[in-house]
Amino acid sequence: MTMAFGLFFLNIVRYGFMNWAPTYMFEVQKAHISVAAYKAMAIPLAGSLGAIFAGWLSDRVFHLRRAPACAIMLLALAFFTWLFPQIPGANWVASPAVLIMIGFLTYGSHVAMHHIWGLDSTLLRVYLKPR
Repeated sequence: MTMAFGLFFLNIVRYGFMNWAPTYMFEVQKAHISVAAYKAMAIPLAGSLGAIFAGWLSDRVFHLRRAPACAIMLLALAFFTWLFPQIPGANWVASPAVLIMIGFLTYGSHVAMHHIWGLDSTLLRVYLKPR
């Protein structure tokens, strides 16, 4: 049940930023709509790298434990989610940088959560054991 709530709230952040970020950049930061759309494309593009990084982090640094990697990424995501509306409208470099981190951390923690839920770590130890 905890995983279901975690994924529920993570998807609120994920789809909220995918839908809200272009509107926010257009209305508040006064970016042209096409520029706002291009900036918002950073979310899924960085997310693909975040998914790969989450797997590497949990496998190599945390020795196949997904939960610590997911927790670190979620804490960092909370910080960047708070930071995005704090960016002044005139700062056109910081908003895409923060969106890149939000996409990176959102998709990364999403992948880590799914692997916590669906994979048996003892099975993974057999396949990832150095030979």
